[in-house]
Amino acid sequence: MSVRKRRFVKTLVASAALALVVGGCGDSSDTKKRDASAQSDVSSVTQSQFDSVETGDAREDVEDELGKPDFVNDSDVTIAGENKKMSCLTYRRSSQGSAFQFCFVDGELSSKKAY
Repeated sequence: MSVRKRRFVKTLVASAALALVVGGCGDSSDTKKRDASAQSDVSSVTQSQFDSVETGDAREDVEDELGKPDFVNDSDVTIAGENKKMSCLTYRRSSQGSAFQFCFVDGELSSKKAY
């Protein structure tokens, strides 16, 4: 992937992350909010688990390792003229009142952030 494409993806992911953290998930049909208090199967993630996930990992593998996220934000994006599926998973941190977010483009981890 070219530097320009990577920069665009990073900007796109950062914008999506900011919208998710600041504005919440909203009520769009593509966004699912899971209430951790209502669903005991939602996972919290440790720093060690966050560190073990690497760019390029498959979404399915990450979810298998970390469990169900608190929030899922799915969207269609266009990157360098190509239509892609972007999905960001947000998990509670187990030790703090903050979160970890993992964003995937076409099922492959493109970025991860700690908030």
